[in-house]
Amino acid sequence: MNSPRLGLCKAWRAALLFSAVVLATRQSAQAEQITVDWTDTEIQKFTQQNKSNFPLAPDVAAKVAALKLPVLAFDSVPQLVKNASPADKVPAAPSRQLIMNEADPTWYQLNDQYGDITISVLASLSVNRAVAKSTIYQPPTPSSGSTPSSPPVSVFDENGEPGFTGMFVEYAVYKFPNIPYIVTIECTLAQKDKCSDLAVVAQDMALLKVIAATPPATPK
Repeated sequence: MNSPRLGLCKAWRAALLFSAVVLATRQSAQAEQITVDWTDTEIQKFTQQNKSNFPLAPDVAAKVAALKLPVLAFDSVPQLVKNASPADKVPAAPSRQLIMNEADPTWYQLNDQYGDITISVLASLSVNRAVAKSTIYQPPTPSSGSTPSSPPVSVFDENGEPGFTGMFVEYAVYKFPNIPYIVTIECTLAQKDKCSDLAVVAQDMALLKVIAATPPATPK
């Protein structure tokens, strides 16, 4: 059973998500959007092979096909989940939930449930220029000649909020080229030690793959 904090957080996120949908619907005409580089090699490779280790259910696949941005998610069981599983049990494919606004298919949230661990990926093409420049929508600019490093990882636990007995790990990955994909790993207290292994969290970033992409039709 989820801890009270985890249940509260899910309700809080649902409220924020609802507010975001309402706001996006009202401002869709004026909203500035991130441009997708559909020529990206990762997208091209997926559209040629069009396969995934965790195939989407037909109804979900139909909705995903309408999204105006590539869908990024974990396409295999993360090592963090494997480490948190009993030694005699191999983790199965997750229970997957898609949240999106079919009237404004410019964002999505994909929730993968692995028992006591939930991994969410949230992405949007909307740019909120009213927010400070430190917002997640401003991709980091590497110094000249440097190799991009792993994104910074934020950790939230009981030290940051009274009564919170679980853990959240969160980071943003920028792809295609500047779309922020926000990854949130939500763990119960029982899995806290495993989820706090940030070396494994960083290692699992390589498992984020394109699982759906529908490039716009080329005008004839």
